[in-house]
Amino acid sequence: YRVLHPDVPIRPGIVRVRSVLNTETGRTVLANSITLTPGTLTLRIDGQHFIVHALTEAGAQDIVDGEMERRVHALRSD
Repeated sequence: YRVLHPDVPIRPGIVRVRSVLNTETGRTVLANSITLTPGTLTLRIDGQHFIVHALTEAGAQDIVDGEMERRVHALRSD
């Protein structure tokens, strides 16, 4: 809808975000969570860095703010 509707602005962009998650499982869960979020797509994981495409600045800012990463981090088992 956002892409096809002329009145809904999009400003696609790519952001690079560093993660504090130190396990492959944690980073995979975060990448999948980002991709499941409408308007965002994890393009690549390079060590601790994620390359993410977002359709809007707000979507990119949500990734940069790290709320999803905090939630994934809370799922870990010690």
